Amino acid sequence: MPDDLLEVGQVYDPGGNLIYAPMKFQPGGYRSDSSDMPTFWVWGNKLHFETAITGEIDLYYFAYWPDVTYRLQDDEQVEIVNGDILIPAWAELPLLHLTAASILQPLAVESARNREYNTKIDAGTPDDNARRTQAREHLWWYRELLGQHTPQQRLGGVAA
Repeated sequence: MPDDLLEVGQVYDPGGNLIYAPMKFQPGGYRSDSSDMPTFWVWGNKLHFETAITGEIDLYYFAYWPDVTYRLQDDEQVEIVNGDILIPAWAELPLLHLTAASILQPLAVESARNREYNTKIDAGTPDDNARRTQAREHLWWYRELLGQHTPQQRLGGVAA
């Protein structure tokens, strides 16, 4: 089994053109030896099959994301060993908007304290703090784009 395995998604046998279904075990249940349905289960970090496989299989699984790794040097300086933060492709745009909102918000607070926009415009409804409006817009886009994807909760081997 892969080291980063969180949960098995699908097991496919391309030689037999079969998709194996996960076998569920329950207290008091029994295992049928006469089932024609190809099934599998994970036990002891090994993949077990109810029926024989015809050759190689394809394992699709959910994985843990690797951590950002760092090392503390002798002079108490932090050295980034692996600074890549891996994210799913669909999360890139929402995170860009969250980053923009996080960067703009302190500037908006600072400009409000400095009374930077202390002018009165005669007509319309002007925005007196454009940075605050931009930060709120980016936060709105972050929530909107993130809301388009259903959350997934994987327990990683913990019985639900």
